[in-house]
Amino acid sequence: MQNQSNYWQQYRLEQRIRRGNRRTYWLQELSRLKRAGFTVQQLAQDHYRINGELDFYLVHAQYHNLQNGKRGKILHNLIGFVRRAVADNYQYRQSYEPRKVTVYLPED
Repeated sequence: MQNQSNYWQQYRLEQRIRRGNRRTYWLQELSRLKRAGFTVQQLAQDHYRINGELDFYLVHAQYHNLQNGKRGKILHNLIGFVRRAVADNYQYRQSYEPRKVTVYLPED
């Protein structure tokens, strides 16, 4: 029983270290984005907005594209991913045609 308890204590310690390393990695990637000319705004402790178009969550390296609604996980190379996402958003905006709406105002 003691062996199993020691095993789980060691496992939890290793997980904490691994999470800390992941956080450091993603913070370095966000720094690279800033140096590359992207705007990075911190919205919460682990929530960042990139170029006003892409939300990035450090905890699980997840993203949410605010322009087209896509969500997912980023495995590596944040700067390459952001460049592709911004280019896709540009094309999305160019191909988007606003709906024509007829508004009827009441007559006085």
